[in-house]
Amino acid sequence: MPIEIASASRRIQWDDAETLRREDAALGRRIGDALRRAARYVDVDPPKDDEAGASPDAADALTGAVGQLRDALESPAGLERDDLLAVSRLALELQDLAREHQERSVGRRLRTLGAFQDALARPQGESSVEKLLERETIEACRRYGFDRAMLFRVDGSRLSAIATHFRDHEAWASECHAVAAAHPVPLQSMLLETEMLRRRAAALMLDPMDDPRGYKPIVDKIETSGYVAVPVMPEGKVLATIHADRHFSGRRVDAIDRDVLAAFAAALGSMIERKVLVDRLTAQRDHVRSMLQATDDFVSAFCESEIGLDAPDVPRSPPAPAASRATRPVIGAPGSPAERLLSRREMEVLRLMAGGATNAVIADQLVLSEGTVKSHVKRILRKLRAANRAEAVSRFLRLEGGIQAADEAVEGILDRR
Repeated sequence: MPIEIASASRRIQWDDAETLRREDAALGRRIGDALRRAARYVDVDPPKDDEAGASPDAADALTGAVGQLRDALESPAGLERDDLLAVSRLALELQDLAREHQERSVGRRLRTLGAFQDALARPQGESSVEKLLERETIEACRRYGFDRAMLFRVDGSRLSAIATHFRDHEAWASECHAVAAAHPVPLQSMLLETEMLRRRAAALMLDPMDDPRGYKPIVDKIETSGYVAVPVMPEGKVLATIHADRHFSGRRVDAIDRDVLAAFAAALGSMIERKVLVDRLTAQRDHVRSMLQATDDFVSAFCESEIGLDAPDVPRSPPAPAASRATRPVIGAPGSPAERLLSRREMEVLRLMAGGATNAVIADQLVLSEGTVKSHVKRILRKLRAANRAEAVSRFLRLEGGIQAADEAVEGILDRR
């Protein structure tokens, strides 16, 4: 029959958290069953089925049982032939289970390292560091198989709860968060969190209900049988802590969980450092841009400002005939409405425009580049709210010499085209 290859987009992800939990539970049942059978021949304490899959206790129990079975085979006194065969088979079975247990532990670490690389490569879109911490606390549960996690902010001499996540138990998470918010963790002696922050190292609490180092108001509410806690330290400063456990799966946390969450917290600290650096660079860039814009505005205003001496009072000549106004530049009176709208340079350009001069002629007479003249013309049109040069001259002359002078000037400009 033909072979059908599944689409890559529909490929099953066998390494998701739920699948790993089921595989750990199955391995735990096999280890527990084998150790119970071995207890007939050796002194061994089988761990619980739901905890044996990946716990260090299972590894120790397997190693001890295999050693005792080998000793029994080397000194088979009191063992019947059938018992010798059963002991040999048990030794081989337990040795295989020990190897499988070790491979799964190594695989967990390798998957964790790969997940950290993905986490560091993800884009940062949060508006604040606190939002980033909340998102990554939930991400830690999803990626690394934790069922519950609580995020605390270091607030002086205490830890204040800022986020609580329970997988598929939001109502209980809200209740526990309210209790944690009402009872901040005091950083005093004899508490595990105090020692963790002092050493700046991850911590493992195996029996918080009876251990005096656990903070009872929160421990009693969340009913945890054990948890791991790690500090988040961007730039070497403890900013927050993450506490996590595996409450719903029924498996106790162990040293591997502690090391996994510690590595995650280190990666999270690097993410926060990068976000803070980007935010600082962005703020500096915006500040430099605003300074450059302010400088440009100041220079433009300085270049366009008029510097001069008051002209002495002299007899004014009679006005020129109307016919000649359109053929020569028109000079506006000092303090006229046009001069209040335009700069000195713009007035010079506009007067030449009123005389019919082109941009090239204006540039030559004022010793400017033609591009600079075009920029002045654009500003003149904008300030006078004119659509073209003729309309600008018309409005200018209306302000300076009345309607008749404006009409005559515009007609002169049009005649030159």
